[in-house]
Amino acid sequence: MKKMFLIEKKKILLIALIEVLLASSVLLNFYFGNILNIPVEKEYIYSGLIALILIFNYAYIVSLYAKVDKLNSINTKKTNFVLTNNIEEIFSFTESGVIFYDDSFNVVWTNEYIDNRMINLVGKNLIKFN
Repeated sequence: MKKMFLIEKKKILLIALIEVLLASSVLLNFYFGNILNIPVEKEYIYSGLIALILIFNYAYIVSLYAKVDKLNSINTKKTNFVLTNNIEEIFSFTESGVIFYDDSFNVVWTNEYIDNRMINLVGKNLIKFN
């Protein structure tokens, strides 16, 4: 993830440099006459510059969001895979009791640590538990 952000930092600097060069060329052309020999009105140049800057920035933000979203999705899938495949082993190794319950606080699953202590909680409500 850190490597991706370093690459994105370089892209930001490149886009900023392009934007500065575009703005500088338009400003030079505006203040010192048509030194670039561009046969268009100055208002069109400014409009084009603003449009290019907006397009560059929008494209970059969309691509950065897509990359971060993709990395987040990959990390979430990896975490879910590890937890799903190793949850029983993790909790039996740490000797921790684990209880899964539904929205109504009814116990739907307990791990081996609780089962070995002859505590039958599955199907019972945690709020009404004695």
